[in-house]
Amino acid sequence: MEPRQLRYFLAAAQELHFTRAAQQLHVAQPALSQQIRLLEEEVGTKLFERSNRRVFLTPAGEAFRIRATLSVEQAIRAASDALSVGRGESGSVSIGFVSSTVYSALPSLVRWFQANVPKANIELKELEPWEQWEPIEHGTLDIGMMHASLDNPSLEAVVISREKLVLALPEHHVVAMKQRVHLKLLEGETFIVPPRHRLSGYNDAVVAACRRNGFAPAKILTTRFLQTSLGLVAGGLGVSLVPASFRENLRVRGVVYRCIMPPVPEIELIAVWRKGETSPLLQRVQATLRNFEALLREEKCLRRWCEPALARGT
Repeated sequence: MEPRQLRYFLAAAQELHFTRAAQQLHVAQPALSQQIRLLEEEVGTKLFERSNRRVFLTPAGEAFRIRATLSVEQAIRAASDALSVGRGESGSVSIGFVSSTVYSALPSLVRWFQANVPKANIELKELEPWEQWEPIEHGTLDIGMMHASLDNPSLEAVVISREKLVLALPEHHVVAMKQRVHLKLLEGETFIVPPRHRLSGYNDAVVAACRRNGFAPAKILTTRFLQTSLGLVAGGLGVSLVPASFRENLRVRGVVYRCIMPPVPEIELIAVWRKGETSPLLQRVQATLRNFEALLREEKCLRRWCEPALARGT
């Protein structure tokens, strides 16, 4: 049974007139009649009753019309879906992310999806770096967002944002009265940081910042999520170095943020994916991520310009 036969049948069922149906399809009427006969032979029963005066569907023809309509609609939808996926306009993308990105790059990436590929299905998975590597390598996770330095020939990594770090201090800490704090003043403190993993990451960046200021942290307390460190800071259990976006977006009672005296440490956020990806949608996302740092800067500048204007009602 050919798709053409279904189209011929449905046109004839709509018009109940073979000549008009042939004209609608831009085919010769004998060719349409022949295809209908072949279809009836294949189905094994009459679908139309024909007379000199009129054509009408048999009960079998009416039952066939309902299913044939669904089949043609599904075929059209399948072709449309295939074209959309082939153009990178739809499909599914799974994205792993470390928790700190919810205040920086992740919302911007989701907004990009909503504006540019609204048909795409996005699955977000909050995972630490060590929970992302193997799923990316094995193809069960498409994109990873993490603080790490990767050296894996099967993966590609690009820096998508750089953020300055700021100090999170208990509000009654002795140096909290200063607006800019030299890290050396915290030499004896407990530093609350994410755990260290096998590749250089956030933990290493904090320790390196301390060493550049002439000391190693006296004690290190690790916590899975960077946001959790703020609760521990509020409880007076230590200090933490957090991305500057926390200061703008995350207020915790009992915690104050202070700038760090130069050299100010920075943390890089990278996006990671498998090399050789053939999905048009993923290729499109990867191309965007390669230029994402510039996109973030433009979005931040636009937001700084728009927010005061909105506040003024202009």
